[in-house]
Order: sequence, then C-alpha cells, then structure tokens
Amino acid sequence: MKTLRKIGAVGGAIVIAACWPFATGKIGEAIYTDAILAYDNPVLELELIEYDRGYLSSNAKSRLSIKDPMLQEQLIADGLPTELIFKHDISHGFMSLSSVSVPEITEETQQALAQIWADGDIPMTLTTESRLSGKTHINLTLAAVNAEVPDVDEGGVGLFSTSPFTLTGDIEPTGESDFVYSMPTLSFTSAADEKLTVNGLSGQGNGQMNGLFWIGQHQLTLGEIKISSADQTMFDMNDFRYSVTNSLNKMTAETEGASTEESATLTTNNVFSFEELIIEDVTVDKGKFDVSFSGLDYESLSQIFQIIDTPDEMVDEDGVKKLQLAIDLLFAKGMALSLNELSASVMNGSFTSQLGLEIEPGVARASQDASQLLEKLRGKGDVLLTPELVNGNPLLEPQIDDLIAMGMAEETEEGYRLMVTIDKGIATLSNGQEVPLFMLIAPIMQ
Repeated sequence: MKTLRKIGAVGGAIVIAACWPFATGKIGEAIYTDAILAYDNPVLELELIEYDRGYLSSNAKSRLSIKDPMLQEQLIADGLPTELIFKHDISHGFMSLSSVSVPEITEETQQALAQIWADGDIPMTLTTESRLSGKTHINLTLAAVNAEVPDVDEGGVGLFSTSPFTLTGDIEPTGESDFVYSMPTLSFTSAADEKLTVNGLSGQGNGQMNGLFWIGQHQLTLGEIKISSADQTMFDMNDFRYSVTNSLNKMTAETEGASTEESATLTTNNVFSFEELIIEDVTVDKGKFDVSFSGLDYESLSQIFQIIDTPDEMVDEDGVKKLQLAIDLLFAKGMALSLNELSASVMNGSFTSQLGLEIEPGVARASQDASQLLEKLRGKGDVLLTPELVNGNPLLEPQIDDLIAMGMAEETEEGYRLMVTIDKGIATLSNGQEVPLFMLIAPIMQ
C-alpha cells in the first residue's frame, strides 16, 4: 500500500509538472489582459490585439497609440508614427513568466524611426518577469539617440543626441509601482552653434496614476543644465533637484436618509532646489523653493485639468460653463497654500521667506467675482533679507528704506524683516498697522 501511495504521489507530481506550463500560460494571459485593461494614461492608449497561448511559451501583440490630438498633429507634421505595434515573446516558468517586448519594425515605421535612431538599432527593449501573484518586474532600455532635427528658431538643422535611457521597477496588480531611471547625457546643438547640455539625469518614485494625477512621490535629479554658445555661457545650473509628493485624502459624509457620500481632497508638496546657478555674471547659491497645496477638491480639480488639456477649438460654450462651475466648486470648498521656504544666497547675502494662506470654505461663484476671495483669506507671511544683501545695493536699499519709513518693514539683528498677518481682507503689518489687503496687492497686479 505504501508503495502504491509513493507511485501515486510521484505520478501526481509528474502530472502537475506536465500541466503547470499550461496553467502558468493561462494565468499569464490573464495577467497581460488585466494589466492592459487597467492601463490609464491621459496621453497614451494601450490595447492587446493578439495573444497566442502555447504550452511552454506564448506570443502576443499590443498597440500603443497617441490619443492626444495636439501631440498627434505634431508627430504627423514631423513625419513620425502616432502608434506602434509591440511584439511580446513570453516564456512560461514554474512560478513566473518572463517576456521580451520590442517594437514591430515595418518598412513604414523603419523610415520614420530612422530620423531618430539612424543606426538602425531596435529603439526599445522591455524585459519583464511576472510572478503568479501578478507582481511584475520591468527593465526598459531606450537606445541612444543621435539625430538631425529641424531648427525652427534658427532655420537649418540642429543635432540632438542622448545616451541610452534605462528604467527598472516593479508593478503591483493594483497598479501601484516603484521605479528608478537614468540618462547620463542629453544635448541639443542648434544651427547657430548654441548648445543645451544636460548631464546626470536620474530619478525614482513610487505610486500610481489616478485619473490625471500621479498619487505618490517622484524625485528628479539633474547634475548640470548648461546653455552656451561658441564664446560664452548664458546659463549654468548645478545639482538641480525636484521632488513632488501627492496624496489623496478620502472622506465620507452622511447625508439625509442615512446614505453616505464620498469625496476626496488632494495634497501636493513640490520642492525645487539647486546648489549653484550662474546666469551671465550673476551667481546664486543654494536656491530652494518649497510649496504645498492642501484641501484641493479632487473632483473639481480633475475637471479643470481635463478641460484645460482640451484643445481650444474643441471647447464649446458648454465646456466653458463646466470650467466655471468646476472653479467655483474648487474655491467653495476651500484650500490652503503654504510657501514653506523660498531662499537663496546671492550678492554676498541671502534671503528667506515663508507664507501660509488659507481660503475658508463658502466662497460663492469665485469665477465671476474673485474679489470675495480676499474676505475668506487668512494667513501669515515672513520675509528676511540679510544686511549683506541690502546694504549698498542700489536696487534693494532704497526700497527697504521706503518700507521701513511706511512701517511695513523693520531692521533687526538678523537683517531686514517684513512680517504680515492676513485676516478677512485686512493685512496687519509688523508694527500693528492695519491695511486693506487690496492696497498691497494692487501695485503687484499693475
């Protein structure tokens, strides 16, 4: 009996092993189909057009097309394709599936892509490994570019070149992903011999697309951005960094009849910084701009961006009304702005500033009467300029003296400070003087 059990167990294992490639192939098809159905991008459209499932391997084809009308027109004008077919060679493993995806190069696409990849290289290779749980690891490589492009501004032909672009990451079945990418060099030389150079492009992030917005975080780093001509450097920025963090805050409210209503607000934080910036003869060090928005009504904000992204000729009178209603709803629910830091060192001195503003809920029809926003606005602002920046500066010193004379600024041990508190349309200065807010804004708006 024990012998029969052993034979049965071995035989069962053999049957399972023999059937498993077919099972993983079937699961793999479901993974591909579900992933493509879940793909959501405002610019690109992805569809599965063929899937030939085999025993140990499968073959599939998908179509990636541009759905943005303006981008379509631009690509057509440049003689570039608006869609590409990709071939996927899929291998069935025991616990995972691996695939290699490349563009299907036809005679037509070859002529178009030769404008960018003149060497005839396969422009893109994507390798993936999908676990049976649905989690997928990806590795994407774009071939180096070395192409001549029309120089619209100068006339003639410019040269655009890049090193290979690589991206690796993991994608969860829910659509969440994390990724890392890099492109060591990118440059464009115009017909007039002016050159844009970008070195050390890299980035990383995690999150997922939710409608038009990336929910998660993303960090971008550029080692150097330089614009130069044959005899001078006009712009040179070193160690530029940008980070963005977006989060959705979902809320549930009870309505009459014991039903519930869900809403969501968006919080976004954006930080720009650089180590050194040289513009002709002016050098700025350690620049930073850190700004946050919170309490943004997600539904109305999505409607606004969707309408704004629509070409002007396609926005009719009904679209304009929808835009106004979305703007009204956005401000009616309130929001907050926080300038966490704006600072830099320049001309042997430095400055730093912070600003926190909140628009209280309850603004009605802001698109028709923006002045009422001042009545709902409250917050605080603080600007500090060091003596080294102001004293002897023919541009700043007279203005600071005027602000001190009007009681809008004061001289402290740290430097020259301008502080203001805003509440219901009234700005209270550091000396206690109250000024209608529109009087401070009016000179700026002129």
